[in-house]
Amino acid sequence: FACVVIYSGYRLAVHGAPEDMVDDARNNVEGNKIVAAIQAVVPVSDYSDGVKFANTNPLDGGSKRTPLFLVRLIIEATDLMFALDNVPALYSIVPSGNVLVVYAATLFGIAMLRAAYALVAVSLPHMIHLQRTTGATLILVGARSIADYFEKGHVFPPLPFLGVIVVILVGGILFSLWD
Repeated sequence: FACVVIYSGYRLAVHGAPEDMVDDARNNVEGNKIVAAIQAVVPVSDYSDGVKFANTNPLDGGSKRTPLFLVRLIIEATDLMFALDNVPALYSIVPSGNVLVVYAATLFGIAMLRAAYALVAVSLPHMIHLQRTTGATLILVGARSIADYFEKGHVFPPLPFLGVIVVILVGGILFSLWD
């Protein structure tokens, strides 16, 4: 796993995000398997009707979901995947296995994930150095994982290591704002 993180960090730090991948992700939902699976179960119209999740065809009275409903369903599926991944990890961290703490942390994590995504989506086009500093951070995290595995303990103490990561990311943000 650490090798994949290091490779991903290297690709991001050296090459940045491939433009064709970014353009395809933003503009092309035609071949997306998740969207096709949802459309096989729920009829979705091509017409967006403002903020409505469903619209009615005036000719035959049939109801179809709008593309906004499809977007909302995909966001909720992402939240579910985050929760499914997060809950076992929290149970391994919380020593008492307190269910209230685990699920409250998951709910707050989901809420903050949405807020952070909105902030990143708006500011990312202006952060020209952030991809490279994120890549450097991934390389450090992968290297630390490998070092911790072989040394059976923390080679790098957690708090100073977190400080280094924060300094790298904040430096990337400040350099981006400066340019």
